[in-house]
Amino acid sequence: CFTGYNNETLIKACENDNLLSNKIVYLLSCLTGVLLGQSMVNKGAICYLGYNREFVFIGLEFPNSYAASFMRPAIVIPIYLINGYTAKEAYKAAIDQFNKEIEYWSNSNDPYASEIIKWLIWDRDSLVLYGNENAKITVPIVRGIPLLPILISILGISILLFFYFFKLSS
Repeated sequence: CFTGYNNETLIKACENDNLLSNKIVYLLSCLTGVLLGQSMVNKGAICYLGYNREFVFIGLEFPNSYAASFMRPAIVIPIYLINGYTAKEAYKAAIDQFNKEIEYWSNSNDPYASEIIKWLIWDRDSLVLYGNENAKITVPIVRGIPLLPILISILGISILLFFYFFKLSS
């Protein structure tokens, strides 16, 4: 299942996962790639990107610079999708970003570098893509105004809220 505030279930496999039919779905959420992602695709979602194991990031008890190495690959997917790339291109870009982060930490003398690398590899290898790999977001135009700037603003606000609540819980 995919949960929200206070672990309230929002989407659950075999219950209401059909709500995302005809959608490109990216869930930055642990384990949704085990059953829920495939179930959504089976019920009409165009494609699903997400993680089939726990999404792990180091950051709560470590400096925030460590958490950034986990968040950069995670936000590549929505950025690529919003900019008109295919789901497969977004997936590949995220994998490439994970690899860049792994390479960066491989050359680091930081005492936690090996731990960060371990979990970056874990997250990279947990990322899955189901459904139509060639799916793209088509940006609607309302009365001559492209909605892309609005979508980017919504994404930016979502990321800021994530970090706001992340900071509150630490």
